[in-house]
Amino acid sequence: MNNILKIIFIAVVVSGISSLPVLSYSPFLDQSMEVYNVRARCELCHFGVKLNNYGQDFKKEWEISRDIAQSFKAVENLDSDKDGFINLDEIKAMTLPGDKTNFPKTKNKVSLKKSH
Repeated sequence: MNNILKIIFIAVVVSGISSLPVLSYSPFLDQSMEVYNVRARCELCHFGVKLNNYGQDFKKEWEISRDIAQSFKAVENLDSDKDGFINLDEIKAMTLPGDKTNFPKTKNKVSLKKSH
């Protein structure tokens, strides 16, 4: 009997964990599509469960305005991950503005960086 209960418990836990991505819907991702016409992924703002540098910059702006589109616009000329590309260029290139190892492929990254 104990073995059956253990198996049922494990099955419930596994099915709960496997359904987490479905439960992680975010209006932020939908809004990124509306603002940039680019389908973003959770990695836009997150590194695992923690916010990456872009996510932290976005969160600061969002906590002030509580407006998703305005917050995207407020951080798009920053270089959150300090890789030489502004966030907007990375988003449009479908790379991650919070990951310095993921950036647009170009010969001259300085030419893409805009001054503040």
